[in-house]
Amino acid sequence: MEFALIAVPLFLILFGTIEFGNAFFQLNDVRHGAREGIRLIAVDSDKVPAYAGSDMNTNGKRLAQATCERMDSKKGVTVTIQLTDLDTPANGFDIGDDVQVTTTKPLDQLTMMFDPILRNVVLDEVVTTRLEQSPSPSIHNTTWTCK
Repeated sequence: MEFALIAVPLFLILFGTIEFGNAFFQLNDVRHGAREGIRLIAVDSDKVPAYAGSDMNTNGKRLAQATCERMDSKKGVTVTIQLTDLDTPANGFDIGDDVQVTTTKPLDQLTMMFDPILRNVVLDEVVTTRLEQSPSPSIHNTTWTCK
């Protein structure tokens, strides 16, 4: 009888801790992905290889996929690379331009116990940097969904 009274709050605390830990892991991974993506652009990004089986003809797509490869929970992550300046040149990004990397991922739940609360939660991170060196000429605004 006593366990029946204690079981509900005990399981709420236990499953809440599990869900919170999982959500925190995913949030950190999304943040890490955005930082890695902006780092790839800031360093010599034209050396990022195309991955096997990819049909990537632009360096922006290669950078987005390389960002996905650096994340632990990459399934369903959307990586967006875009120029935030209004004077977008026709030939891609240029020195002094602000570049923004956005990573977005719907929260994957483990226990589904808090589904009514967490059902539509989307984790995202936006990182912006200024280009200090000449980027690869084929970087353009790109959106890529990780597989």
